Amino acid sequence: MVSDIPPGLASTQAFNVLIEDIKKTLDEMEACRPYFTKQKLLWEFSWHNFQTMLDFFGCIVIILQIILIFLAFEYADAVWYESLIAEVVFLLFLFIGNVTFKLWDSKIKHKEIIERTKFITKYLEDCSKISKWDEKNYPNLCSPLSPSIVLQPTLRDGKLVNVPWALLVRGDCVQLRPGQPIPAKCRSYQDNEEDVKNFEYNEVYSPFPDKNPAVDIRQCEPLQHIYCVLEETPYIRNLKVFVQKSCKRPTSSVEKERYLLFIMTMEHFGIPIAVAILYAVNLVRYFYFSKSIGTCSWIDLFLMQPVAATLPLTPIVFPILWRLMNAAGLAWILALFYTARKQQFTDDPFEAAAVSPHPHLTLFAKYEALKKYCMRNFRGRGPSPFRTQNLLHTFGRVTALCCLDKKGILSWPNPTAEKIFFLTTGRHDRENERKKRHKQGTEYGTQVEVLDLTHDITSPFRLQFDDQSWKNYVSNLKPLGLGILLNTCNSETQEHYSHFSSHIACESMKDKYSVPVINRRCASQCFKRHLNTDDVTRMLSVCTRWCLCEVAFQIGFSREVKASYAMESQISAFRHLAQNNREQNIQASYLPKTKFPFPHVVAVSAKENYRGDHHMFTQGTGEMVADSCVDFWDGADSIPLTHADRKKILDFYHRTSLTSYCTAFGYRPLDRPMSPKISEWYLEIPTDCEAIYRKYRTNSPLSWDGPGKLAEENQSNDSAFGNIVDIRPIESVSDVFGAQSNQTFLGMVTMQYQAKIDMVQMVEQLDKACIRFVHFSKENELRSRVFSEKMGLESGWNCHISLGEEPEEDTLQDLYCSNGSALDRSTENLTSNSGKMPRNISNLSGSSGNNIEMSQVKFEDDISVHCVGDGYTDDEGRGSKMSLCNKEDSRRCTSSIRATSSSSLLATSETNLSRSQSHITESTDQSGANVPFDMHNRAKLPKGIKNIRPHIENVDNVPLLVSLFTDCTPDVTEEMIQIMQDYGEIVCVIGSSANPQNAGAFMKGDASLAVEPLYPQLCQASPSFEIPHLQNGPSPVEVSRRLNSLPCSLSFHRDELSSLLQLILESRHLISCFQNVMQFWTCCCCSITFMHIISALVMLPPILSSGQGLWLCFVVVPLLSVSLMGLPTDPDILKVPTEKLPKNLSKELIGFILWCYCGKFLPSMLIVVLLYALCTMGFCWDIVLKSRTLAPNVTYEQCIYVYPLEKGNSVPDNWSQPELELAWFKAQHYACFFFVLYIVVISSSFVCRDKHFWQKSPLCNGLWILMSTLVLLFHGIYMSLTLYDLENEDTMYKPPFSVIPLSIWLIAFIWPLVLIAFNEAIKRNEVRSKFRLQKRARLEFGTKLGMNSPF
Repeated sequence: MVSDIPPGLASTQAFNVLIEDIKKTLDEMEACRPYFTKQKLLWEFSWHNFQTMLDFFGCIVIILQIILIFLAFEYADAVWYESLIAEVVFLLFLFIGNVTFKLWDSKIKHKEIIERTKFITKYLEDCSKISKWDEKNYPNLCSPLSPSIVLQPTLRDGKLVNVPWALLVRGDCVQLRPGQPIPAKCRSYQDNEEDVKNFEYNEVYSPFPDKNPAVDIRQCEPLQHIYCVLEETPYIRNLKVFVQKSCKRPTSSVEKERYLLFIMTMEHFGIPIAVAILYAVNLVRYFYFSKSIGTCSWIDLFLMQPVAATLPLTPIVFPILWRLMNAAGLAWILALFYTARKQQFTDDPFEAAAVSPHPHLTLFAKYEALKKYCMRNFRGRGPSPFRTQNLLHTFGRVTALCCLDKKGILSWPNPTAEKIFFLTTGRHDRENERKKRHKQGTEYGTQVEVLDLTHDITSPFRLQFDDQSWKNYVSNLKPLGLGILLNTCNSETQEHYSHFSSHIACESMKDKYSVPVINRRCASQCFKRHLNTDDVTRMLSVCTRWCLCEVAFQIGFSREVKASYAMESQISAFRHLAQNNREQNIQASYLPKTKFPFPHVVAVSAKENYRGDHHMFTQGTGEMVADSCVDFWDGADSIPLTHADRKKILDFYHRTSLTSYCTAFGYRPLDRPMSPKISEWYLEIPTDCEAIYRKYRTNSPLSWDGPGKLAEENQSNDSAFGNIVDIRPIESVSDVFGAQSNQTFLGMVTMQYQAKIDMVQMVEQLDKACIRFVHFSKENELRSRVFSEKMGLESGWNCHISLGEEPEEDTLQDLYCSNGSALDRSTENLTSNSGKMPRNISNLSGSSGNNIEMSQVKFEDDISVHCVGDGYTDDEGRGSKMSLCNKEDSRRCTSSIRATSSSSLLATSETNLSRSQSHITESTDQSGANVPFDMHNRAKLPKGIKNIRPHIENVDNVPLLVSLFTDCTPDVTEEMIQIMQDYGEIVCVIGSSANPQNAGAFMKGDASLAVEPLYPQLCQASPSFEIPHLQNGPSPVEVSRRLNSLPCSLSFHRDELSSLLQLILESRHLISCFQNVMQFWTCCCCSITFMHIISALVMLPPILSSGQGLWLCFVVVPLLSVSLMGLPTDPDILKVPTEKLPKNLSKELIGFILWCYCGKFLPSMLIVVLLYALCTMGFCWDIVLKSRTLAPNVTYEQCIYVYPLEKGNSVPDNWSQPELELAWFKAQHYACFFFVLYIVVISSSFVCRDKHFWQKSPLCNGLWILMSTLVLLFHGIYMSLTLYDLENEDTMYKPPFSVIPLSIWLIAFIWPLVLIAFNEAIKRNEVRSKFRLQKRARLEFGTKLGMNSPF
């Protein structure tokens, strides 16, 4: 290490700085965000707040109820009114308790993210004491770049290690590599203060050398890394986002439903209507019907009855119970999750996975973990956010599962080989053919062989050949396998290649027309827009450097073969695009928005230890490797490359590079060694290199035994070139370029990311559950569609949308009008000379442009290549010309691209507009495209995030139904999630915990899951990092995961993602139970109010007292409602589409609600009122019959309606008279008992809402059986104790039990049987309606037929 470089911070120092900055930020945020402010208090009790459980209206109602009861206590003189003071005290206690709980709950919600952050700081303090990390515990410095992971080379403990982004702190000395974004504000480390450079966050370090474009091959000095000192802690930026947006999370649909039922329906709608009706009716009764029919005292009519009727509609018990239910439900989900992490389930990946509850997990979670999390959640200290982001509510109603990252989460972290391409002559006697060819000067056709490989779904690297006859080509594959082991998967080459990739990342930024520069915009602007590193040139440059050891192993090599060679030097070369073909490159790049790696090659010079021979193995992009080769290896000899052969190579390369990663390989034996000094500089090749290559190429094939001899086991003392004359090492630029210009083409390997089988299964299961899996892909449309097919997602028409913005009009005009009419001239040159391909295009791929569309890669007139079997065969005399724009069409390119929502395609005679970014020329049909997917997207879908809302409002809702969004950035991803939520979607976000750019999306979703991705490996032989021993603390990756997942509901490793469906199943069940609880509770409370209104309308005395109302609302209804939570989990609930809250209540919906719920309760309430009237009437006539024995001076001569009329009076007495109050109170208790009995019977129909009792008995709910029994028992005890206490009072009339007519008991106990049958009939209609709605919802879920359907 350089002496003037500082040693950096120690790990302990870094922990202390991170803790200090976090605490300082929390103090500042708390000071700026005080909780007890007037505005926040008003909002917490506002009826506009969907999350409130007690608003100002409810508080006012409770206070008025307390006042009315107290007034009744002051003015009444009856015996039973003496208990009203206890009711006043009890209500006052409940009111104060609810207000206090509301304030406490709001404070806990406000400080939830802060408390979680404080818990993280304690975790960091513990880690700082025990963590002992070395280089092996950090990811490798040369690890392949992944957009799911952000790492930064940093000096820690005097060593350069790859530190996760979240662990970077103020004062860290970081190594900035060319082309990388700046992680935070920093300054360069310089001894001289005048030379210090300052960098801002998200700038791109681009030390461009001040050089003119190369006109000849030249030596290029590598761009150097610099060391900078961070002036701020990067994590603080995300922490502020977490704290500021924590209380702005979207309200769950479950909370909205609760708000609709309890706040809007019961409070704001029910209470005013009930009070208005009661006061209107009682005023009429008191002033107009009191003399004719009879009435009650003014205290009962105007004070007690309104209180008793509105008391069930006020939130006196539900708020606290609701929080406890949610805490217990979330505790259940967390217990299942953390239990499932410890269990391993090995299901056959090829079988259709069925999600069902695991009994052993259920029992374990019930008795061990449930009690552990319940109170922690209630107190705001649980492992998952409870109030700001309720995982239970989201999982129970989720409609869209959005994944932000692909690599390491949806796919394996490393791509694996899919195809091996090589050329062969297909002749047995190759030596005779080669001699005949040179003597006659004729060319015979070559054949393309493509061998397919299949990835083992259970292993990240394991492969096998599909065709069992692949061994017939083992001689063709041996040189390629040896090159893989000595160059691609050689640990000695990784550091050099890492530096080279950084260099060409900056080189590609020089030219704004260069393909790797994203959409021709400045890279610094790209990073300011928070583009992911997968869209950066640097990522495109290194995409060909992945582990291919398994290919070599399958060919027959072992890892020990590398010991037979000693590496001498490494050669790296690159070049830019040609100036005169930039316009056609613009067309090819803008229309499909495809990206190709920056043209480059890397080679390694190795010495064979036994024979002392020198060899050069090359790999790189297809165009540069093809230009560097003069012949190809056909398994036995080297065959000169023709123009047609080069076209075949480039055709395959360009086609496969559209959707996968393609690497070409070359080889050449060296007559002398290469100097190690070559590794210290790079070779820059000019764009116009045709003459240079021609100068250094030999005119005839090399006279050597061929690369196949190197891979054979037998050893020979013969040199590949005979006697070596010149033993001076190769070290000049011309010698190096000459060595590279005469190579043998070995073949190409295409690689692709493979979807993990558990994700494929999960997508299938989510589809069955009507949960849309949405992938926000950062890649372009073509690559994204290929991977979506591997995932099992739809990728045809109407199935994907590009969120990338169209280039601005001025930019397009500038691009297409640059260099005058160069486009016209290039078109003329291409189509002239009798249709023959110009040499600079047919021969040199650099001049042909590395952005040629796959449909435009055609052959000359005299050579046509078509698919025959596994390869391509050329036959003379057949072919077609290239399809390019003519002059008139080229002038319309700009306007045509702007006019269509997707990219257009270049046709033969005119510019045909396509409805997709994918395009294909007229001369190339779909079968000949050799692409494993349909290139067309014939639906008219919006392009760009700004066009999504207008399309949904004015056209159709297809953008809400697609499963793939391409060209995504963090900003547009957040905006699209917001659009989905605005239109009723419940979104759960899944993203990498190692990607700090996911912070905004994590805060935007209804719930967010942070997944620690699988880290890519340099080679399968070396892991990404080693986990430290337990005594040395958690790994840096684990600490980073904790920090980045601070606002997330759950955080876990990628291998633990399999339990997600189980959690959704349990959450759906619990939310369904919550829905039953809320609906049953609401119906019971409204039924009590309804009984009061009916009894007032029929001129009866109040049917229930305020004390009985408190008993029902505080004990009976809560116990019966909560008992509905005990239903066992039904696995079929995943097949039921999630219900969405309607924005507007239609007449049909209101009628359905009235029929299903009022039909179940209102008949029973009418029966209760009828029984109450009959019971009161029976008591009345009994009083008349026994009036002479009750008191010598009181005689009741008749009963008017239900009121006794005293002899000599014209006005009937009211039941609140001291001598009659016991009979009235008994009648109220009998009515209360009947009400309790009937709601117990009605609750049986709420146990299994979707099945009849003969299909699934309510007895399957053990909790309901227990609670129903306890409710009846408790109510019997309550009624007995109350009546026994009143029996001891000295009253005139004590009605005996025998006075109640037998008809009352017959009606009372026969009705439950009728009620069961009646409710089942209503349920039958309800089930049918729900089935139709579910069938329609599933049809809508699987249908994407917008108004622009082509079918």
